Amino acid sequence: MAAPLAMALIALSPAQSPTLHWNAPSEACPSQARVSARLDSLLGSRTVALRARAQVVPHGTGWRGRLRITWDGQTDERVLDAADCEALANAITLLVAVMGDPIAVSHAVELPAVASTLVPPPPLEVQATATEPSGSADAEAVTHPAPNPTRRPSRFDRGASLQVAAWGDLGSLSRLSFGPSLGLAWRRPRWRARLEALYLPPQRVPSTEPEAGRGRVQVVALRAGACVRLGVPAVEVPLCGLTEAGMLVATHFGPDADRRAGDPWVAAGAGTGFIVRFAPRWAVFSRLEAMIPLTPRQYRHGDLLLYQTAPVTARAALGIEFRWGGQFFAEPGKASNE
Repeated sequence: MAAPLAMALIALSPAQSPTLHWNAPSEACPSQARVSARLDSLLGSRTVALRARAQVVPHGTGWRGRLRITWDGQTDERVLDAADCEALANAITLLVAVMGDPIAVSHAVELPAVASTLVPPPPLEVQATATEPSGSADAEAVTHPAPNPTRRPSRFDRGASLQVAAWGDLGSLSRLSFGPSLGLAWRRPRWRARLEALYLPPQRVPSTEPEAGRGRVQVVALRAGACVRLGVPAVEVPLCGLTEAGMLVATHFGPDADRRAGDPWVAAGAGTGFIVRFAPRWAVFSRLEAMIPLTPRQYRHGDLLLYQTAPVTARAALGIEFRWGGQFFAEPGKASNE
């Protein structure tokens, strides 16, 4: 019977000014009187039914306040951190006043003043975190990691690749020839480089001379290229400078069927193409290149010219690339962070 009567008396009683019980070290923090005066200045003559209790303790290099607010049978608990106890007291007082009567506070405090109270200049920071009603003493302030300003996204990825291709060549041998290549590539945000082995199988040299008509020529070369990466991540258009070195091997020329000649093969050129990525680690590519032999060769049978390298050779390729790596970031201040 006493409990319902007490609740009825509370419900019929007029609203009172919010009470904030302030418990903090007196040597470094504002007093109870200063905190109460600040609360009264925010609410003026308005009255609200709200009770609050703040417990302030040192925390690390700053201060931590645990605030418990009760109104209309409900309870809310907050944890606030600040480097300065004065700023922490202002934040707690403002929070209590806003929960008591936000309209009154909006008339009493200008927006710039609120901002300067809640977010003081560095290194002073105030953070508030709502906790569960259980009031756990281990509640921590919520912090969000700031974005890393030292990294920016790059258009292309970085890593290494394994490349396999089928080539068509016109000019290195006596007629159109085909052969495979196998290589490694290194990808960086703005450029790529590759090192590959190319093999153009033996091709018969046409001749009306019976002894010369059995001759065959082949090319074995190690190729290197450096490319600028253009286009978009899904469709890349590299512009490449190329060089290669190897051997131009001729066999079975002349009356001696076992006769073999090996001459140096060096060429330089340029090329372009397309690289289309169709999966995170897979891409297909096409290439179109022009190479200039720097060591041109001729093969003769007596006075009869059997074969000579063309001044410019044209090549085309289709291939597939397997990738690993794949970071899409580059350090600012560096072109590609290699």
